[in-house]
Amino acid sequence: MTTTSAASALSGAPAAPAGAPAAAPAAGGAPATPPAGTPPAGTPPAGAGDAWYTGIQNQEVRTWAEAKGFKDPLAVAESAYNLEKLIGFDKAGKTLVIPDENSSPETRQAFLQKLGVPEKADGYKLPVPEGQSDAFAKEAANWFHEQGIPAKAAEGLTQKFNEYAAAQQAQQMQAFAQKSEQEFTGLKSEWGAAFDQNIELGKRAAMQFIPGTAEERAATLQALEQSLGTGKLLKLMANIGQGLGEHKVVGGEAGSGLMTPAQANQRIAELKSNKDWSSAYLAGDKSKAKELQDLIAMANPQV
Repeated sequence: MTTTSAASALSGAPAAPAGAPAAAPAAGGAPATPPAGTPPAGTPPAGAGDAWYTGIQNQEVRTWAEAKGFKDPLAVAESAYNLEKLIGFDKAGKTLVIPDENSSPETRQAFLQKLGVPEKADGYKLPVPEGQSDAFAKEAANWFHEQGIPAKAAEGLTQKFNEYAAAQQAQQMQAFAQKSEQEFTGLKSEWGAAFDQNIELGKRAAMQFIPGTAEERAATLQALEQSLGTGKLLKLMANIGQGLGEHKVVGGEAGSGLMTPAQANQRIAELKSNKDWSSAYLAGDKSKAKELQDLIAMANPQV
């Protein structure tokens, strides 16, 4: 402490300002009686010995300030400034406190909203593939809301799911198309010369038994083909067409129509075992020769 007088240095009282008149001594040389309310000499002013944070009303804040050891309010301000500088001024006030088991529903709701969770399930704007129903998106929105998924994350997950589902569907369609082509090609070989005839019979059966426009009929046939397979559906419709009675059943008597290779071979075996037919053929019957020639052609469509 800087002193300007011996009395001040010895008594601990502040030195009188320069030029100020000294207190008049009392009679007999005793010091003059100080004015009422003046603290005794050497007593520090009220509050001078207390830390600056003792005036903080909030006990938790006061305890925190004491534990931190801040020497004055300026130190607190510098600490807060440096903290914002560390986390970024644009993020100040946006920090989150994760609720615990004792948090109120309001606290939890406020936390979820800060994360970006809509207040209600219909707040999600989930993408729906063009031409498809939004039923799945509505159900998924309920799931996301129950699990507290932010809106942006829910939209991204739904988009990824849609892309995955579309890729899976494309793979399945490609696999089905390849299998369908194989069955169609195999049926051509199986039916041989009777292929076009049996296809026509199948068309007539479809016209007869599947109602609706051409587009509606095509949709129904497509669903049946997905379920049964290409080969089975074509055979089924051809058999139904034969049953309509508009044409002789394929594989009937000779000359009644085109045959599949299997039917033609069966017919050839039947004719060869027929002694009367064989005798007429060997005798040069031109009709028998023509019949056998046609059967051989139908039995070997690739030749």
